[in-house]
Amino acid sequence: MGKVAYSVTVDDAHLAVTQAIAGEIRARGVEVDRVIAAAGAIRAIGDARAAEAIRRIEGVLAVTPEPRCDLPPIDEDIPV
Repeated sequence: MGKVAYSVTVDDAHLAVTQAIAGEIRARGVEVDRVIAAAGAIRAIGDARAAEAIRRIEGVLAVTPEPRCDLPPIDEDIPV
């Protein structure tokens, strides 16, 4: 199974420790791609089991898989 990108939302009571929550996500073997501490937003990348591991961290409000968009290969016969 491939990697999935997740949007992780930190609850209001834990906004001040968003960086620590990102560290805990890393400690659970999930890649952290981006952290916006002021907004309590973390982008994590992991397998399908990663979401459940992240949900168990205190202060995590939501873990949402990001939609994936696959484009077909470029074809020279189709104008851009």
